[in-house]
Amino acid sequence: MTSDLAAAIIFFLSAITFLIVFIRTTRKVFSAKVKEQTKRYLLAARWELLLLLLFWIFIPWWAFYSLSFSLRPRFFLISIVPFWLITGIFLREISRNSLGKKLAYLAVAALLVSNVTNTVLRFQTSASAIVVDKGDYPQDQILFQDETYPVTLAQQQAIADWIMKKYRTENKDYLFVWAPSFYYRPILYLLDNWEARDKVRYFSQNPRWANASYFAVTRTTSPKKFFTDARNQLFTVVDKQELGTLTVYQLALTDKGVSMAQAREKTFIASEKFKDPQTVRERCFKKPKASCRFNWGDLFVR
Repeated sequence: MTSDLAAAIIFFLSAITFLIVFIRTTRKVFSAKVKEQTKRYLLAARWELLLLLLFWIFIPWWAFYSLSFSLRPRFFLISIVPFWLITGIFLREISRNSLGKKLAYLAVAALLVSNVTNTVLRFQTSASAIVVDKGDYPQDQILFQDETYPVTLAQQQAIADWIMKKYRTENKDYLFVWAPSFYYRPILYLLDNWEARDKVRYFSQNPRWANASYFAVTRTTSPKKFFTDARNQLFTVVDKQELGTLTVYQLALTDKGVSMAQAREKTFIASEKFKDPQTVRERCFKKPKASCRFNWGDLFVR
């Protein structure tokens, strides 16, 4: 049995155990028919539930505190459930009379309508994103996101297909891609499914290899995110494909770009050795960073 499988089984069994205890405690608390002699038992069960909620809320927040200012909201989803349970307990308490019941029903209906409305709006904004630019998600502006415009998997797959089609005609040593921070990893992942997976690299600013293919992906309405004055001296556009909110460009190096790439090739070779998977793994174990990636088994077995 591999360490990853053993770790997964341990976490699965732990989660099932916690879930069973939590469900049993919750059933005790929300039981509608409670006999007089079991009131003391019910009171203890309520304290058990509150204690479980306390652990559920504070452990993730404590664990993520050091990274809280750089994490996306999705990382805190694990601690959202207790707040809904607390809301349910609150609504149950206020619904002991006729007015309270009406207020509870109104609050639940308002939440449902708000959730459904915003979900529909989001999907409507995402619809046809591969064909036309339909603008940003206005409801997402309250979150700290770098990009708020709709991008679909179909777009990213179409971009990867177009890049590989162009790359095959050039047959260069490497394939370099630039894309906005939210989307370059998915595109690189899709490119990793092709036969040239070992040649695909991301570049941020300057060319790093002379005999290489270069591509850039930008929002259709904001090409200046890539085509700055500095980059315009290094790259020229050979071809492009517009795909709704995103446009992919095939680039060629200018004479200045070729000279800069040749000057950076030794540094690129050195960085390739530095990024060797085994080297990265050992470095991450020695000094973990936010960019490090671990399997569950890595937490127990090295």
